[in-house]
Amino acid sequence: MIIYKYLDYYSDKKTVISTWLNLTNPTHQEYCKSCFTPVINEEGKGVGYQATNDQQIAIAVNILRVAETALRLFSPFAPFLTEELWQRLPKQYLNREFPESITVAAYPTSDEFSQHRDHKIVDEFDFILSICQRARTEILEFQMSRQVEVVFLCKDTTSVAQVSKQLNEISALLMRHKLVVHHWEDENLMMGR
Repeated sequence: MIIYKYLDYYSDKKTVISTWLNLTNPTHQEYCKSCFTPVINEEGKGVGYQATNDQQIAIAVNILRVAETALRLFSPFAPFLTEELWQRLPKQYLNREFPESITVAAYPTSDEFSQHRDHKIVDEFDFILSICQRARTEILEFQMSRQVEVVFLCKDTTSVAQVSKQLNEISALLMRHKLVVHHWEDENLMMGR
């Protein structure tokens, strides 16, 4: 009983939930969804996926790594549940040695993950995500069908280049086929094209 007097269960729980949300951030989730999104040809038939088989395997291993880390995070708060899931987790794909029981597994530290973060890629994908969130808002507000052409108007040529470079990823996340990028002051737009 004395041990519980010094533990702040609610504060610890809040920290674990915050960490879990950071581990499974929207960038990671959206990237995973886009890699398993089917590529549709002009006839409307699926011809493959956005990612290659090797990329899909890498994503699956990454998801396993996140699940393994989450189980170690939640272990002190839900020991029976995490132990059961730990026993069922296919850890052999993670190329590491793991203890037989989660109760003796080391609690995760931030040092384990610092080398895996590429800030350039995260910033690039945050840019794509912000465009997609804005576009989804407009698509819902105006109740646009999937067949309607979505036009992105950019303020400068740098933005046009950035959006044009990421058009395939944006298309996959929006699940649309007709995306066009224009400069705000494009003469064709002014004339009503």
